Amino acid sequence: MASDTTGTDLAMMRRLNERAVLASLWDADAALTSTQLAEATGLSRTTVEAVLTDLVDTSYVTVETTRTGRAGRPARRYAFAAAGGSLIAVDIGPGAITGLAGDLRGAPVARAARWEMDLRDPEVALSTIRAMVDALVQDGGLDARRIDSLIVGMPAVIDPAGVPVLSHVVPAWITGDLRTGVMAAFPSVTVSFDNDTKLAAHLEAMSGSVVPGETAVLLRTGHRISAASIINGEVAMGANGAAGEIGSLANIGWRGARLALTAGSADTVAGAFEAADEGDPNALDAVRAFAEQIALGAAAMALTLDPHAIILNTTIPRSESTLPALLQDAIARRLMFPIEFRLSELGPDAPCRGALLRSAAAVRERLLS
Repeated sequence: MASDTTGTDLAMMRRLNERAVLASLWDADAALTSTQLAEATGLSRTTVEAVLTDLVDTSYVTVETTRTGRAGRPARRYAFAAAGGSLIAVDIGPGAITGLAGDLRGAPVARAARWEMDLRDPEVALSTIRAMVDALVQDGGLDARRIDSLIVGMPAVIDPAGVPVLSHVVPAWITGDLRTGVMAAFPSVTVSFDNDTKLAAHLEAMSGSVVPGETAVLLRTGHRISAASIINGEVAMGANGAAGEIGSLANIGWRGARLALTAGSADTVAGAFEAADEGDPNALDAVRAFAEQIALGAAAMALTLDPHAIILNTTIPRSESTLPALLQDAIARRLMFPIEFRLSELGPDAPCRGALLRSAAAVRERLLS
């Protein structure tokens, strides 16, 4: 009796087996033997070894041979070749740029940053992004030909198609079409753009203080005030990519909030927090005024979402000592119900780290699709 199995069926079965083995290798903390992979996938050892032979040829899997001290052939262990490609993340603002390079799983391998620059001109921004990528490749000892993807985080609304469409912070990046310039500069790389605060929120949802399934507001204070919404563990984008852009409302006061910090005796924002930390009453009043200006917008978002928590990510030096308590109090006075207030521990690199995680998820999905 002839078999009803077709070539298509066999190809599909091989692909499913390959996915199972790749998924196990991706998730493993150490190299695995074919026997261990057979146990993890439920496939026969013969099937696993056939799949591994094909995968080693694709360069996504590495094999190492070790002597066991016993008779017989050496043990062979297999691992996902995370170092076989690179992911690049760049977080650019009007006066600074930070970059991280990571392996295919998103683990950082190199970092670079430049401050006190004027990057508002799109041509200057483009050349700085190119220089940042070159620096990351050199510092990380990477192969520029094996960059899988580049994500650029920026203070802008990014529409559902991935196109920056509006920026109150640096309008010239939109009118000057920075996106097209970056894509042309890296023609062999998958280039994408995202809002910097939403990238930070992605990291917070994936490996920060957000419990799976929670709804939260991420509030970032640094060179500007910004926010993002996390709903049921997912970063809210909105119909136009503008979810959480409450700071665009002039009467919210976020755009000029930092001016309150230098209205007193301090010459700089960091200086105001340093003085407040040391008990200077004028500086404390300035920080309190700063918190009050931020609180209105944060409370509006909280009343809209009714979140489990408000998470503060502040990158202003010395601000962790005084700002959280004052901000929590100012927000709480405007709410209907108590909301937990958390201080993020993810730091200033959160947008880049979030971008690496997003890129790694895309690599995994592509390999297992």
